[in-house]
Amino acid sequence: MRFTSFVAVSAVALSSALAVPAFAADKPLQFDVENADVTYCGGSEKGNYYNVVGGTMRDQLNGVATLGRATTKGTPEILERVGNNECNLGTVQADGLVGGNFSTYEVFGTMYQEYVHLICSEKSGIEGVRDLNDNTDVVIGFSSQNSGGFATWKAMGVLDNGYDKDNGPKVKFVSTKRAATKLRAGGKSGGIDCFMHVTGLGSGTIADLGERLGEDANLVPFNDHDFDDARLENGDKLYNWAEIPEGTYNSLGNASGWGNNSVDTISVGAV
Repeated sequence: MRFTSFVAVSAVALSSALAVPAFAADKPLQFDVENADVTYCGGSEKGNYYNVVGGTMRDQLNGVATLGRATTKGTPEILERVGNNECNLGTVQADGLVGGNFSTYEVFGTMYQEYVHLICSEKSGIEGVRDLNDNTDVVIGFSSQNSGGFATWKAMGVLDNGYDKDNGPKVKFVSTKRAATKLRAGGKSGGIDCFMHVTGLGSGTIADLGERLGEDANLVPFNDHDFDDARLENGDKLYNWAEIPEGTYNSLGNASGWGNNSVDTISVGAV
């Protein structure tokens, strides 16, 4: 049985050179089923891509073909592994495609939505993502260069150069365990002013940051509508306007006032 290599994503209708880190030199992928008919790159073994999407595909293929799943570091590696025919299938964050040339990749569609969470320290004075535009005095943190948050940030820089490496905030990578300490320190003292994380609503990571930071940090809105027209190649919107409902993270404040008010944000598809 022969399968064409493809990834369950749409190429974004943008084309500029955006380097994808090279992972091919890393050790070969280990699949949970040897000699499977179909191979799938699915991110972290504990994540939704690997378990929910990969598990659903395995159920759907049952009796027709075997599916082998491999763990990977994130969207950049999944895209490269699929492009190198090391995996037939993969699930990625849609905006990981912005700025790259992925015209040979075929499409399944959007699996579900993930939400941008932007947490900024109270003392930073940041009240929304627009305050980061053309602001080189601020330091923004991400959990890793392979994280969903950083994928969104890179896409934002391609779509609006006010967020790119030359005109926007300085970037620092900090683990989620150290993010609270770094936010309290602030960008001018070797820490960070904001932390961006893309995840589902009710994220344990964000809830834990809220417990540790309390009124020292705010969940701030994504209030930049310049991304309204960003679209996938099939015409679907790249980002959708969404809301983090009140009560989702009671421990965090927000820029419109202390309490559990809702916060405007954007969502991005897992595709």
